[in-house]
Amino acid sequence: MKNKSYKFGLVVLLLLCINFFMQAQDRKVTGKVAGSDGAGIPGATILLKGTQIGTTSDATGAFGVNVKGNNDILVISSIGFKTQEVEVGNRSNISIALEEDASQLGEIIVTGYASQRKKDITGAVTVVSAKELTALPTASVTQMLQGRA
Repeated sequence: MKNKSYKFGLVVLLLLCINFFMQAQDRKVTGKVAGSDGAGIPGATILLKGTQIGTTSDATGAFGVNVKGNNDILVISSIGFKTQEVEVGNRSNISIALEEDASQLGEIIVTGYASQRKKDITGAVTVVSAKELTALPTASVTQMLQGRA
Protein backbone atom coordinates (compact mmCIF):
# COMPACT_ATOMS: atom_id res chain seq x y z
CA MET A 1 0.00 0.00 0.00
CA LYS A 2 2.83 2.35 0.92
CA ASN A 3 4.57 1.57 -2.39
CA LYS A 4 1.46 2.48 -4.43
CA SER A 5 1.03 5.88 -2.75
CA TYR A 6 4.75 6.57 -3.31
CA LYS A 7 4.40 5.80 -7.06
CA PHE A 8 1.23 7.89 -7.26
CA GLY A 9 3.05 10.83 -5.64
CA LEU A 10 5.90 10.53 -8.15
CA VAL A 11 3.46 10.50 -11.09
CA VAL A 12 1.69 13.62 -9.79
CA LEU A 13 5.03 15.38 -9.26
CA LEU A 14 6.15 14.42 -12.77
CA LEU A 15 2.91 15.77 -14.29
CA LEU A 16 3.28 19.06 -12.38
CA CYS A 17 6.86 19.44 -13.62
CA ILE A 18 5.84 18.76 -17.23
CA ASN A 19 3.01 21.30 -16.95
CA PHE A 20 5.41 23.89 -15.52
CA PHE A 21 7.94 23.44 -18.32
CA MET A 22 5.26 23.48 -21.01
CA GLN A 23 3.97 26.84 -19.74
CA ALA A 24 7.48 28.31 -19.47
CA GLN A 25 8.25 27.69 -23.14
CA ASP A 26 8.03 30.56 -25.59
CA ARG A 27 5.66 30.39 -28.50
CA LYS A 28 5.65 32.59 -31.57
CA VAL A 29 2.74 34.92 -32.25
CA THR A 30 2.54 36.46 -35.71
CA GLY A 31 0.23 39.12 -37.06
CA LYS A 32 -0.26 42.33 -38.97
CA VAL A 33 -0.51 45.95 -37.85
CA ALA A 34 -2.75 48.02 -40.12
CA GLY A 35 -4.30 51.47 -40.17
CA SER A 36 -8.01 52.23 -40.35
CA ASP A 37 -7.83 51.89 -44.15
CA GLY A 38 -6.46 48.33 -43.90
CA ALA A 39 -3.00 49.18 -45.26
CA GLY A 40 -0.06 47.77 -43.28
CA ILE A 41 1.90 50.12 -41.02
CA PRO A 42 5.68 49.66 -41.41
CA GLY A 43 7.90 50.32 -38.39
CA ALA A 44 5.21 49.89 -35.72
CA THR A 45 6.60 48.83 -32.34
CA ILE A 46 5.22 45.65 -30.76
CA LEU A 47 6.31 45.09 -27.13
CA LEU A 48 5.43 42.45 -24.56
CA LYS A 49 3.92 44.53 -21.72
CA GLY A 50 6.20 44.92 -18.71
CA THR A 51 9.29 43.64 -20.55
CA GLN A 52 11.84 44.80 -23.09
CA ILE A 53 10.91 41.90 -25.42
CA GLY A 54 9.55 43.17 -28.71
CA THR A 55 9.89 43.73 -32.41
CA THR A 56 8.88 46.10 -35.20
CA SER A 57 6.59 45.48 -38.13
CA ASP A 58 8.08 45.05 -41.60
CA ALA A 59 7.21 47.03 -44.75
CA THR A 60 3.82 45.31 -45.07
CA GLY A 61 2.94 45.63 -41.36
CA ALA A 62 3.68 41.96 -40.56
CA PHE A 63 5.40 40.99 -37.31
CA GLY A 64 6.41 37.98 -35.21
CA VAL A 65 7.15 37.97 -31.48
CA ASN A 66 7.77 35.28 -28.85
CA VAL A 67 5.37 35.24 -25.89
CA LYS A 68 5.60 33.23 -22.68
CA GLY A 69 1.97 32.52 -21.84
CA ASN A 70 -1.69 33.08 -22.61
CA ASN A 71 -1.99 36.03 -20.22
CA ASP A 72 0.64 38.14 -22.01
CA ILE A 73 -0.37 41.53 -23.43
CA LEU A 74 1.11 43.12 -26.55
CA VAL A 75 1.52 46.91 -26.61
CA ILE A 76 1.44 48.24 -30.18
CA SER A 77 2.45 51.82 -31.01
CA SER A 78 3.45 53.90 -34.00
CA ILE A 79 3.92 57.62 -34.64
CA GLY A 80 0.64 59.19 -35.68
CA PHE A 81 -1.47 56.37 -34.19
CA LYS A 82 -2.98 55.72 -30.76
CA THR A 83 -1.19 53.08 -28.67
CA GLN A 84 -3.20 49.88 -28.31
CA GLU A 85 -2.96 46.92 -25.93
CA VAL A 86 -4.05 43.45 -27.08
CA GLU A 87 -4.28 40.32 -24.92
CA VAL A 88 -2.68 37.34 -26.65
CA GLY A 89 -4.79 34.54 -25.16
CA ASN A 90 -4.37 31.28 -27.05
CA ARG A 91 -4.19 32.98 -30.47
CA SER A 92 -1.16 32.49 -32.69
CA ASN A 93 -2.12 35.09 -35.32
CA ILE A 94 -3.32 38.58 -34.36
CA SER A 95 -4.50 41.39 -36.64
CA ILE A 96 -4.43 44.87 -35.12
CA ALA A 97 -6.07 48.01 -36.56
CA LEU A 98 -4.59 51.20 -35.07
CA GLU A 99 -6.60 54.42 -34.88
CA GLU A 100 -5.04 57.60 -36.22
CA ASP A 101 -3.98 60.26 -33.72
CA ALA A 102 -3.11 63.40 -35.65
CA SER A 103 -2.62 65.45 -32.45
CA GLN A 104 0.79 63.83 -31.85
CA LEU A 105 2.10 64.73 -35.29
CA GLY A 106 2.39 68.45 -34.44
CA GLU A 107 4.90 67.69 -31.66
CA ILE A 108 7.57 66.10 -33.87
CA ILE A 109 9.93 67.84 -36.24
CA VAL A 110 12.04 65.90 -38.72
CA THR A 111 15.56 67.31 -38.97
CA GLY A 112 17.68 65.62 -41.62
CA TYR A 113 17.87 61.98 -40.57
CA ALA A 114 16.63 62.40 -37.00
CA SER A 115 13.49 63.66 -35.29
CA GLN A 116 13.26 66.00 -32.32
CA ARG A 117 10.54 67.60 -30.24
CA LYS A 118 9.72 71.18 -31.15
CA LYS A 119 10.36 72.42 -27.59
CA ASP A 120 13.89 70.91 -27.57
CA ILE A 121 15.16 72.79 -30.64
CA THR A 122 17.13 76.03 -30.24
CA GLY A 123 17.32 78.13 -33.37
CA ALA A 124 15.06 79.03 -36.24
CA VAL A 125 12.20 76.69 -37.07
CA THR A 126 9.90 77.04 -40.04
CA VAL A 127 6.60 75.22 -40.11
CA VAL A 128 5.01 74.27 -43.43
CA SER A 129 1.48 72.97 -43.17
CA ALA A 130 0.26 69.94 -45.05
CA LYS A 131 -2.34 72.10 -46.80
CA GLU A 132 0.41 74.22 -48.33
CA LEU A 133 2.36 71.16 -49.45
CA THR A 134 -0.57 69.53 -51.22
CA ALA A 135 -1.73 72.74 -52.92
CA LEU A 136 0.39 72.07 -56.00
CA PRO A 137 0.86 68.62 -57.54
CA THR A 138 4.55 67.65 -57.46
CA ALA A 139 6.53 64.44 -57.79
CA SER A 140 8.63 64.55 -54.60
CA VAL A 141 8.75 65.98 -51.10
CA THR A 142 11.77 68.13 -51.90
CA GLN A 143 9.84 69.80 -54.70
CA MET A 144 6.95 70.40 -52.31
CA LEU A 145 9.27 72.13 -49.78
CA GLN A 146 11.20 74.13 -52.35
CA GLY A 147 10.78 77.87 -51.75
CA ARG A 148 8.43 77.42 -48.78
CA ALA A 149 10.85 77.16 -45.85
